[in-house]
Amino acid sequence: MKSTIAFLTFFVILFFSFPVKAELVSYEAIHSALTELPVAWQDRNDSYKQEQLRNVARAIESAAQTVKWPENDRVSLAAYLITIGFHESRYSIKIHEGIRKAHAYGLWQVEPHAHRVTRADLIGLTFLETEHTATIAAGVLSKSWQCGARPEDIFTAYGGRPCKSDWKTLKSRVATFWWIKSIIIRNNAKSKDH
Repeated sequence: MKSTIAFLTFFVILFFSFPVKAELVSYEAIHSALTELPVAWQDRNDSYKQEQLRNVARAIESAAQTVKWPENDRVSLAAYLITIGFHESRYSIKIHEGIRKAHAYGLWQVEPHAHRVTRADLIGLTFLETEHTATIAAGVLSKSWQCGARPEDIFTAYGGRPCKSDWKTLKSRVATFWWIKSIIIRNNAKSKDH
């Protein structure tokens, strides 16, 4: 009996000692979520828009797979990146190219001085430039837990606001996050079936 309990205890310890395997989030699921969002009005007739969104989707996919995130929840990290990009820049090509908004740059409106990066690190339309920026934004997100683990807390910390503060677009961001996450989950499952 003792040997059976010892074996089971060993098995349980061995089983739970391995890191949780990250569920991959597919490019197709991310791209689908991005294309469900309204397009910035100034980009509606821009022939580059679809290529830009493909670059953004690939960049988010890469950042979501590589940046450390609690419980390896890659779907949530991708949903946060999509939501923040939408609310901060509407994925405007001009902002992607480098037009400054307040004190921050790029699709995810990262402040260079606050995160020890340069303006050049946060802008650029190519895939490699966008991937670099998405990875920086995901890194900032990965450190945005000081207010708590709820989406409200993550968005508040990412924005550099005091914990538990209520601000104009917070509820809208949270609603967008849950909607985007459901789109990713649905399309991630579809991409696995094929």
